[in-house]
Amino acid sequence: GASKVANVATNFAGTRCQRPGIFLDTEGSLNPLDITSTAKLRTGSGILSSLTYGIASTKSTAAINGAEASVITQSSKPKLWFCFEEAQAGLSYQTTGAVNPGEFALVKFKVSKKKKERSFEIGKFNLWTGSESGTPPRQLRELEIEMIKPGVYEVTPKAPLEKGQYGFYYTGQKTLTGFGFSQRNNGYKIFAFSMI
Repeated sequence: GASKVANVATNFAGTRCQRPGIFLDTEGSLNPLDITSTAKLRTGSGILSSLTYGIASTKSTAAINGAEASVITQSSKPKLWFCFEEAQAGLSYQTTGAVNPGEFALVKFKVSKKKKERSFEIGKFNLWTGSESGTPPRQLRELEIEMIKPGVYEVTPKAPLEKGQYGFYYTGQKTLTGFGFSQRNNGYKIFAFSMI
């Protein structure tokens, strides 16, 4: 049977974390990021792929409601804090929840003010190359991660962010099935903020 190693709780004492979550450091205080779930999943019709005999890929996207987040930063290199309630999970539990920022991706959203939504690509299908899950590099932003203590991390973008809408999502939530995409836990959980 699988090992039932107990998870290790984080001790926030001596850190800036007061409770679990992802926080934006704003003038010395920690502001919790907006938390929302994806409201829509879209997969392209495949018409362009058909017209090009499968050369063009059919893209799948996930969208969240609202054209902008309420949590705002003016810094192009904002400082964020990841405060996990568990500093370590036993191997049997590694697929059920995140315990470090490396399990999250920072994505820049495509914004539609007309539809009042933010979206990002979650994969594509090509007749010749098959299915591919994940967000393309053009929408991803690399991170610098510093562990303050187990379960507590300071995170900053490696390169300055341009103005726009951003969000972290847990990469362990997505699964690829056939021509489309399905999600565990009723959708991607998004932790969003605005850079103005």
